[in-house]
Amino acid sequence: MLLSGCAQYSQRWSFLAGSLFALLLFSVFFAGCTHKEVKPAPAAPVKKPVFNFAQTVESARLAFSKGDYAGAVGICRAAEAAHPSEEPLRAGCSGLYKDIRVDADRFYEKKDCATAGWLYYLLDGQKEAPGADARRIKGCSTRLENEGLALYRQGKLQAAIVQWRKALLMDPANAEIRKAAGTAETQLKTLRTIN
Repeated sequence: MLLSGCAQYSQRWSFLAGSLFALLLFSVFFAGCTHKEVKPAPAAPVKKPVFNFAQTVESARLAFSKGDYAGAVGICRAAEAAHPSEEPLRAGCSGLYKDIRVDADRFYEKKDCATAGWLYYLLDGQKEAPGADARRIKGCSTRLENEGLALYRQGKLQAAIVQWRKALLMDPANAEIRKAAGTAETQLKTLRTIN
């Protein structure tokens, strides 16, 4: 029994010695080899996508032709913010703003204060559409507020709320209109629960 235990240890030591010899042989063999560092191939230069000003203005014009004034102004403002010094873009958007201003004036002449006031509000701050925008925005907002008040007095709460919400689109800071609309909405909910 003692002999079989010694044989096991002997086998383990010979395996270990063989492994060490193989490791030593491996290191001697590769010691003379030089290690050459492999560098990755240089990456191709990344080309910035070319911004197509004509296509951007065309997209804004398409939105405008469909009556999506907010979309048209949004496209131009985003492009102008990203490319503030690009003259072709500024010229195209300037023309678009002028056309929207013409539409706003046309709606104002027709006494469509909701649409005209909203368009003036969209253009607010655009140097290409200067003039009486602030005065017309306030005039349209006041007109819609008064129409809402007249409807409210007639008991037409839903119609009054609609007019006041239109006024708030162009004059969102007007606390008086906001309060009137809130009061009418509360009364309308109360009436609906009673009925």
